[in-house]
Amino acid sequence: MYKHPVFFKVVAYSLICLVGSVSWVACKKVENLLTFRIKNEVSFMIPSAIGINTPYSFPTPDVPTNASQSFSNNNTNVNKVKDIKLETLNLTITSPSNATFKPVKSINIYIVSEGLPKKLIAYKNDIPTTVGNQLTLETTRENLDSYVKKESYSLATETVLREAVFQDTEIHAQMSFLVSADF
Repeated sequence: MYKHPVFFKVVAYSLICLVGSVSWVACKKVENLLTFRIKNEVSFMIPSAIGINTPYSFPTPDVPTNASQSFSNNNTNVNKVKDIKLETLNLTITSPSNATFKPVKSINIYIVSEGLPKKLIAYKNDIPTTVGNQLTLETTRENLDSYVKKESYSLATETVLREAVFQDTEIHAQMSFLVSADF
């Protein structure tokens, strides 16, 4: 066996690196098992001829969650889910084709589910007049597990317009929820 001090340092360093690498990979794997995303979409309409500088509220159709299937696909179940937070909420105007979010001064989006209080989940204030037909909202990062675990929920939208809108405006919302669960 080789007994030079440099040899022992190289062997010791190699073992430390190997153990560190294996530990990092194992932790990364566990992290992936504990978190995943659920994506939902819904379309809704901002009706024409609503007032300026006055909050206007309207509901969306029910959003089926398919949460049980998403949990199963990720090797967990509803009882092991610890936390669900809205990660992103993006809005896109789908009709009329030339419409933009320019008339919208602010928007608040709430989640609503039977037996639970309405909860603010995303918003955008002081929307610039230069905005196009897509808008990314700020999320509140509230824990929404009670809502998303249900079979469906709906969104309530509250808008304040800076100028009148003379056509119904169809909006498509895309949501991504980050789920943390025990495995």
